[in-house]
Amino acid sequence: MSSWRQTASLVVAGIAGISIIVFAVVFVFSTLRPQSPQITSTSVPGVSFVVDPPTLRVCDPPTIAKVSWNAANASIERVDIFVLGENAREKLFLAWRESVGSANTEAWVGPGTVFVLRDNDSKKQLAKFSVGSQSCN
Repeated sequence: MSSWRQTASLVVAGIAGISIIVFAVVFVFSTLRPQSPQITSTSVPGVSFVVDPPTLRVCDPPTIAKVSWNAANASIERVDIFVLGENAREKLFLAWRESVGSANTEAWVGPGTVFVLRDNDSKKQLAKFSVGSQSCN
């Protein structure tokens, strides 16, 4: 084969290879979408339960959060607040609290941390809040 044909074959093969790589990169980036925060919050009627910040970035260190609740409209006198730990076991965070209030955690809250609000008397779950997560892009 002549030298110009070998050169032409190498150029065509190189262009084809580059085209495949460019296509693959464009395809991968076109399918990536920003991750939406996955905040989960449920409560019985008359109860509000929030955690601030409601979402955290997965690359940030654990942080302090403010937990606020209001169960007065549900005729609840006292509440307990738990955090779900390993194996979804509830660990007591705050006990014997008034039906309306707020408290700060220490710097241990991260994405996916789950808080549970319970009636102190009946132990019934009144609300649950899961801290959302955001990507670091």
